Amino acid sequence: MNGSKTILTLILTVALLVGIIGCGGQADEPIVAPPDPTAVPAPETTEEPEAVVQLFYDWYLAYAETGNPLVDKAYHDSPYLTADLVSQVDQIIASFEGGGYDPFLCAQDIPGAMEAAVSWEAWQEEGGGEAAVNVSEIWNPGSDFESVRDMMVYLVTVNGRWLINEIVCPVPEEAYPQTPDAVVMAFYNWYLDYAAASNPLVDKAYHDSPYLTADFANHVDEIIAGFDRGGYDPFLCAQDIPDYIMPQSFIMNGPTPSILVQTSFDHHFFTVDLRQMDGDIWQISNVTCGGNPVGNAKAFYTWYLAYAETGNPLVDGAYRDSDFLTAAFVAKVDETIAGFDRGGYDPFLLAQDVPTAFAVDPGYIEDTALVDLSFGPESVKLIQVNFVRENGRWLIDDVVEAVPPGAMEPGLDTTGWAVYADAEHGFTFRYPPDWVLDPLPQDGPGVPDDWPVVGAFLLMPPEIAAELADRSGPPDPNAPVVVAPFSLELVVGDRAAFDRTNPTADEEETAVINDQTVLIRRSQPGVVQVVWQPPGNDQLWLVFNDVVTEFPGRAEIATAAAGVFWAMMETVGFE
Repeated sequence: MNGSKTILTLILTVALLVGIIGCGGQADEPIVAPPDPTAVPAPETTEEPEAVVQLFYDWYLAYAETGNPLVDKAYHDSPYLTADLVSQVDQIIASFEGGGYDPFLCAQDIPGAMEAAVSWEAWQEEGGGEAAVNVSEIWNPGSDFESVRDMMVYLVTVNGRWLINEIVCPVPEEAYPQTPDAVVMAFYNWYLDYAAASNPLVDKAYHDSPYLTADFANHVDEIIAGFDRGGYDPFLCAQDIPDYIMPQSFIMNGPTPSILVQTSFDHHFFTVDLRQMDGDIWQISNVTCGGNPVGNAKAFYTWYLAYAETGNPLVDGAYRDSDFLTAAFVAKVDETIAGFDRGGYDPFLLAQDVPTAFAVDPGYIEDTALVDLSFGPESVKLIQVNFVRENGRWLIDDVVEAVPPGAMEPGLDTTGWAVYADAEHGFTFRYPPDWVLDPLPQDGPGVPDDWPVVGAFLLMPPEIAAELADRSGPPDPNAPVVVAPFSLELVVGDRAAFDRTNPTADEEETAVINDQTVLIRRSQPGVVQVVWQPPGNDQLWLVFNDVVTEFPGRAEIATAAAGVFWAMMETVGFE
């Protein structure tokens, strides 16, 4: 009976076609429509299980290039899925609240390719059968950052055809990218896909991303909230969406991975830092944009140190093509290297060894950045990277030893200065011979018995000392401010003891003075501290305080003390 209906249908179809052509005399040239990449291919009854899986995913990835097969529910029309699987996917999608994943891909982002395994297992049973096909999802196929993940697809026979009936995703530990560079690619693949259809910043979709730390997601909120009009994308470091994002260099910056990322825009790059969280997973903890001295210095040294792990950027001449340096500085480096007879030093590191970690901070002066190179627990070097702006880009023009501001002020000859020597704690320093070093009592009322400050001094010009001595009674609120410009505190104990006596600083960085690593701390509205610890003694803290040089409203006192503080720091020594 069914055969008769089929024959009748074919006869009617042929007759209709003949009639249509015959009515018009000679048939017009047929109009051929361009192929539709989202069109569902017609199934064949002879297709093997792996062919069915490959055809489905080829269609699915093609559809995803121009639309969203989940939102459009295009999978409802696929001839390769069972009704049970379609219903199951509907239920999964309906259960999502603010994000989710693709049940067909077992991922949030779209892979570059998917390949069904050639080998498969099938169990033929009376009236049907089952098959299992391994599918490999490939991200960034053919690149240095290619990553592959496998999942299982199960099929059953329905009316003599193989149909996909179940998709088994890897367990989360296997599904989550295991390496920092894979995490970066997974996040940005998802981000660009999302940005093609909507705005992840407006939707705050990044809060649902498993690739970001909660602190960084909250920090992005703060950046966006600070925009008055316009702004930029803190993840892309741009206002527009690039065509692609590709990691270029990867280093372990101490315990923190840093990855230099380049985009499709000309000379556009940024640096991504990651942190290892609970469960040993890596998450993005910061993005440092280029386009400024600090960002460009971080990008350059990430590239440079990554290159140094497998090659020699000086011997290979790779720095010439690094895209971070002025032509004048390249020529200077060439000349410096050519002048080495045997041995030498690295003109970008100002050292012979390669550091194990580095940090970048704003420079003391305009158009510079400070790079803190760590060669070990007790070996730190601070260098200054000088920039110039050429054709709208910040380029490195020189690398020099960093000198704290004021340390080399002219006219301050410290050889004739008075010497303070503390035999008990083993340190000395010099100060102007006419200045007053006034010790402060440490056992006054209200001082706790376990207070870790064991000594304190005020250091000031004689006229300020005389004015302070003449003042008595309650302070006059209308009188000009008179303070000792500098002071020194001796703190005994561990870092907790130091923190107990000193409030948290707004900025803290390390520097090298007299071959000794020191902490330079700055706090609003203008307090500067230089903190020393004797070599081999982590239980003593020498805290020198400057409360006038950068303090607003104290310019008159700062003028009287000009250059003294940093010149004094150059005289600190330990026995």
